[in-house]
Formats: sequence, C-alpha cells, structure tokens
Amino acid sequence: MQPKRANSNILNSEIYRTIFETCTDGMVILENSTIVDANAAALNLFQMTSVAEITNRTLFDVSSPVQQNDCTAEAHFLSLLESHEETESPSANWQFLATTGTVFTRHLSINAISQKDNLWLVKLSKPLKSPQESIDKAMFFENIARISPWLIYVYDQTTDRNVFSNRSFGEMLGYSNDELQHIDNFLMEHTHPDDLAKIVTAGEKLNSSEPGHFIELEYRMRHKSGNWRWFCSRQTIFMRDGSGKLRMTLGIVEDITQQHQQLTQIRESERRFRLLADATPALVWMADTEGQRYHYNNQWLNYTGRTLSEELADGWKSEIAPDDLQMYLKRYQLAIVEQVPFALEYRLRRADGSYRWMMERGEPIFTDGQQFIGFIGVCMDVTKRISAEQELQHQKDFIQQVIDLNPSLIYVKDISGNFVMVNQTVAQLFD
Repeated sequence: MQPKRANSNILNSEIYRTIFETCTDGMVILENSTIVDANAAALNLFQMTSVAEITNRTLFDVSSPVQQNDCTAEAHFLSLLESHEETESPSANWQFLATTGTVFTRHLSINAISQKDNLWLVKLSKPLKSPQESIDKAMFFENIARISPWLIYVYDQTTDRNVFSNRSFGEMLGYSNDELQHIDNFLMEHTHPDDLAKIVTAGEKLNSSEPGHFIELEYRMRHKSGNWRWFCSRQTIFMRDGSGKLRMTLGIVEDITQQHQQLTQIRESERRFRLLADATPALVWMADTEGQRYHYNNQWLNYTGRTLSEELADGWKSEIAPDDLQMYLKRYQLAIVEQVPFALEYRLRRADGSYRWMMERGEPIFTDGQQFIGFIGVCMDVTKRISAEQELQHQKDFIQQVIDLNPSLIYVKDISGNFVMVNQTVAQLFD
C-alpha cells in the first residue's frame, strides 16, 4: 500500500527507495499513525516476510503487551507525532512484539516527510541508554583501567599506535615519558631476540582467529636496569575493517617475572631433591594430593626393573604382593584423605620376580602456607630382619614343642621375675 498524499512521488523516487531499502536500521512510514510501508530491516525485526503483514496497522498494534497495557503509551506516541517541530525530532525507547512472540526494544526517532500530509518516517534503531547510565558505565570501565595492575590497550594496526592505553610498556620497564621520546622502535629494541619470532607468529594467528578467541603469549623484555622481565599478553580482535582485515586489537599485558622466578626456584628445588633421592640407597616415590604417583628415584626403578612410565598412575600397584595389596591401599588412601603420616610393611616384587619385604614410611608435604601438596614415600628393604624374626619364631616354636613333652616343671624368667616361657606342666598349675 502506498501513501495517498502528494508526497508519494518523493517516496517512490529511486534515490529515496534505495536509501530506504538499504538502511541497516528498521524504517517504517506512517500516514497519520498507520503504517503504509516498511523496509527489509524493519520486517526482519518483526520476523515478517512481506510488507503486507505490517501495513494498515499502527505501531501501537505491533507493540509488546506491556506497552499496550500501559494506558498512557498510545497517547504518548501520538503526542510525539503532534509535538514534532522543524528543529527537533521526537524520540523514545519502545517495546515491540515480533510474530514469533519475541519482545524487543528499539529507539524511535520520528522525522516528518510532510507535516501537511501527515507523512512520517520512523527509524527503529538500537535503544539509547540514559545519559547517567552511559556516564556510570564509562566511569566503571575507567576505574577498572585505572586500578588494574595490568597494561590494557587497544592497538590500531593501520596507524601502528595505541588508541587507548591505561599505561605504557615503558612505564612497566622503568622508563619515563621523556625518555621514551628518545627511543625509536621501543618494543622491538627491548624484546628478547629469542622471543621476536613467536611474537610475529602470535600476530599471524590473531589475524586469522575467530571473534572471541584470544591469543596468549609469554615473552621477555629488557628493563631499564638491564634485567630481563617476563610478560604475559592476551590479545583478541577488537575491530575489522569493511574488507574483513584486522584493524584493531584489544589486549592486556601482565608482568609475570615474580611467578617465573618462583617457578624457577621450585624447579631447582625439585632438581636438587631428585639428585638427593637418587643418591640415597632407599626407594623413593612422590605423589600428588590425590595419591597419584608422579616420580620414582633410580633405586626404585632399578629394583623393579621397570620404566618410569610403567610405574606412573596405577602401574606401581602391580608390584605389590597380591596378599598385601588391599591392606596397603586401605592404609595409603586413609593417609591421603587425612593428610597424615603412615608406616607399614609389605612385600614388593623385585626385577628377578622374587618378593622382598619393605618397610615404607609416607609423609604428607605442605607448603610454607600449610597447603597440602602431596606425599613422599621412602622404602627400605627389611627382608633380612623379617627373615631373622621368622627364624627366631620357628626356633621358639620348636623349643616350646620339646619342653611341652617333658612332665617336669620347666620355665624361663627374665631378670624382673616375669615368665617368658613355660611348658604345659607349669601352665596347668595356673589354670
């Protein structure tokens, strides 16, 4: 349906129709308050396929139930049309209802095509936020950037500069702004040579990445003091140009030098411990907080004749004598849960297939802050002691059998006068 007024010639002109149809914002034309035309963007908003679905209706007819139930809403919309002046375009946020039942909000801006003929052009754009809301959001992000310990930036690839930055790399590396003005190509000159290639590679990956994906990279830069500092950067696409080429990137940079130093100290401590563990004749293992073994010293591997990969996870369980396994696991798992030391004896299979008795002690490991980080276990071969104890017990059993056959009173006392052995004849006297 086309407007009946004289200005329909203007609306049907090629230039006007081109602008009207190609506009990415929804547009509708009203005659009085009735919709007589709508562009493709408007039909898409209302999930309609043809102009006929929306013509001969008012904007109030396609408003949301909440908007329709507001007794002042229709009067407010009509007042927007009536209050139109040459110097001002009335506008308001408005809720609409799509044919699918989806409620959406758009900002109405009303412009007169012809006040005389009551022809109006209504633009449906994204809703505007209140000035105070915009100010509050701006202050919110400004405060985040200001108090953040990280460098936050937006980098323009075309101008090769930051269009936003809460601080500079120079500041993080100990340089003043005056000093930076006299250093050409600052970033390249201060990046560690071994890290330049991976920085270039990260840029190439970012250029071909999907929206929302970020690239993380660790690299070194030279501080003013001459020391190398470690940084971790995370970058994502902020904007592409009309051709799809990367235009701007959003990134944050964190100084992780202290974490790297701590990690280096931990690795050095572990290296020294493993050297010490390999130097001891005992069998040593280490486990995490769940009891999963992740290290064995050379003595353990030499004893079992297995590789480290074979012993990791649950591999070590196959080395324990079947009759001892359940007892061992029960004690082991209880110690892990309660984070307490444990000690027990069990048989462990040697590389030649024989089982040897082991005395094992496990100790929980805690950080300086009393955080539980796992267990360490030390095993000693006590087969000779166990064998000696068993042999002694066999001898005692044999002697007991011999004296029980003698009807005489036979007994042995210690220096305190306590019985340590009696035959059956003596025992019957006390029954």
